[in-house]
Amino acid sequence: MIDKIAPWLILWAIRRARHPLRVVTFGGDLLFQRYEFLWPDEYLLESGRMYNRLPWWRPCNAFIHRWCPAPEQRESIHDHPRWSITLCLRGRIIERTPWGERLLKPGSIVFRSHKAIHSFEVPRGYQGKTWTLFIVGRRKHRQNTYVVTPQ
Repeated sequence: MIDKIAPWLILWAIRRARHPLRVVTFGGDLLFQRYEFLWPDEYLLESGRMYNRLPWWRPCNAFIHRWCPAPEQRESIHDHPRWSITLCLRGRIIERTPWGERLLKPGSIVFRSHKAIHSFEVPRGYQGKTWTLFIVGRRKHRQNTYVVTPQ
């Protein structure tokens, strides 16, 4: 089923989004392209301040991510300032947590609370071929990064 819906959803989101946003690592390397096909998640107010809270009538937002990191590049372990859902549409992506890892394939769905910490890595050969739908709730906290060391 996802094989039939994914191409249509990706094409529709790309056409609807104004332009892809480059999401980079803390080191400045490209991690993925974000297509904001519903409404912007962050924007500048006239005062120059960044605004990143959804209005009360928008309980959630959704994005399409096209993962295109360099080979062997990983995200930092982080949490999110809100609940989130990831649906793998195409390709493969590995989600790592301090407790283990799982391979997400088309149709895989992950539900997370804002307390969940994780990172993603795209397996070799799937850079630029992995697409995910990322659904998020309202921001309630700030985002954090973590250093996890084995004991």
